[in-house]
This record gives sequence, structure tokens and C-alpha cells, in this order.
Amino acid sequence: MTNSHDYTFFGQKVALTIQSASQTHPFAFFRLIKRNNIGKWEKPSNGEGQRIKFNLEEIVMILNVLRRDLNVWSTVNYSNNEDINTSIKWGGENKIIFSMGEYYMELPPSQVEILILLLTHILKEKIKYATSIGNDKSEVPQQPKIHLKQKMNQSKNLDISTKSETISNTKTTVTKKIKTNLKQVNCIIIFETSKALRLQFPSGEESWIPKSTIKSHFNSSNKGEQKFFIDSWILEKNQIATRAE
Repeated sequence: MTNSHDYTFFGQKVALTIQSASQTHPFAFFRLIKRNNIGKWEKPSNGEGQRIKFNLEEIVMILNVLRRDLNVWSTVNYSNNEDINTSIKWGGENKIIFSMGEYYMELPPSQVEILILLLTHILKEKIKYATSIGNDKSEVPQQPKIHLKQKMNQSKNLDISTKSETISNTKTTVTKKIKTNLKQVNCIIIFETSKALRLQFPSGEESWIPKSTIKSHFNSSNKGEQKFFIDSWILEKNQIATRAE
């Protein structure tokens, strides 16, 4: 079973891409791009096209239309600092009309069938994996316990910041340097419990991060972007796509 999905439906002048970066993300991205009169497609890497994030409930509504349980469904999404009107509806017997803002595409029966299978598969994955992490506050992942000797061996390959740990007993006190691998990331606090923060990362994805893995001060009342230093292992475990600042 694959962890990510990226599939494009091509029309003559418009293309629709469905993107899911991870099973653990409770959302998927839909992107529409156009082809100009000389045959060149818009480039998402240049910020061109229209890209909308749909959560699990919205994906269910899209599937309801695709399966003909509804004739039309529409909503308003927020993207690039503006409200985007989005709708999906049947145009006649055999084609689906998908629009996001000024972008518009018609999908024939073959593409509609593939889209149903793809979204059904993605939704089942996300129901299983994206809803099992963080929704139960008692199950927020904690940093695994590592013996000092093992931790010292691992630290030989790390090259970021250092801290000191002291091992004491009744006879001797030994202080050793242990290097830790941290990532500096700008995030927004979405929700807080006594043991964890739910953070929104620059990629748009959200994840529960134990406070024990956050090595910097933060302001819980600040609803804007803040700078965090976070243990890399928890970002890797939650499959958070990020980069060092």
C-alpha cells in the first residue's frame, strides 16, 4: 500500500491533479491548470493554476456527487488569501463539471470512474491512518526512551546543537556532551493540550507534536506564525515535510 498519491486527469485545455502526500494527512489537494493557445501548460512551481485543500468531509461530499447520490455540491474554500467558489456537478448524463474559481473542467465517464476509485481508496486510507494520530489526546506520541550509551553512539552522526547531560550516583558524577538533531520550523498553533501542540506547518499539513520534543519557547496565545525548534525524529515519524531554516 503506497503512502502518497499524485494523479492527473488531462483534458484538451485543462488538467486536474489529485495529490495526497501522506496517509496520515486528513486532507488532499486538488489542482487545476490551463494550457494556453500555443500549447504550454501553466507551471505549479511558478505559483500558476488553482490549488485547493479538501478535508475528509469535503471529499465525502465530492464522492456523493460522483456516485450520483447528489446532483451538485458547492462550497467556498480559502486559498492564496482569497475565497474560492468550488463546485462539482453533473452536466448531462455522462460528464462531471468541476470548477474552482475561474478554472473549469469537464470529466468524461472514464475519468469519472477512475476519480471515484482513486478518492474512495484515498479516503479509506485516511480514515484508517489520519484519524488514529492525535485525535485521542491520551495517544499523543511520546519521545521513546533511549539508553545513554545508545544515545551517545547515535550522536556521533549529528551536527546541530549540543546540550549537556549529567549522570550522578553516590560515588561519581560524570558530565557528557550529547548532540541533538533539531529542525527550525515556522508553525501556527492550532490547538493545545497539557502534553502536546497541534501545529500547522508551512506545507499546510497539521500534526500533534509532544511538548517534550519542542526545544524552544512559544506563546500559546499567539495565533500567528512562530519559530519552533523541534526534534527531527518526531517530524520524521509523523512524515512532516519541512526544511531547515
